[in-house]
Amino acid sequence: MGMMYANRGFLSINNQKLVDIKKIDLKVNRNSKIVQSMTSDSFATGFTQGNYDIELSFEIAVEDQLSSPQLELIDYSSVQVQATAQFGNNSDLWTLTGLFIKDVTTSAPAPGEEVSKTYNFSCLKIISGTGASSLFNIGQ
Repeated sequence: MGMMYANRGFLSINNQKLVDIKKIDLKVNRNSKIVQSMTSDSFATGFTQGNYDIELSFEIAVEDQLSSPQLELIDYSSVQVQATAQFGNNSDLWTLTGLFIKDVTTSAPAPGEEVSKTYNFSCLKIISGTGASSLFNIGQ
């Protein structure tokens, strides 16, 4: 029997599920870098890490008769906004807190093609909702 892999993602902002999502990208960057030092075998001996950079972007299809979410109009400096991203039915689940918007792009590529809107966010913290890995559990 074959293994069933995750084939879709879901996203909510402040517990409001978003619809018409075409694509979700979640990027976590630890800002790690090698520390260069002189060693006898020319391999590096360690690394440093900076602060996390956590970025969430998603694309939605714009409906013809309804307005798309106006997330760019939220005052992120005075409202606590969080997102929940789920990849697969019971797979990766992430809560992103301290969400703030970077930019929004609406695109109408050509007559007869889908209009879409892309939101790019950063956030201050990411929390795993599952804590379980199918491969390994190292340092968690």
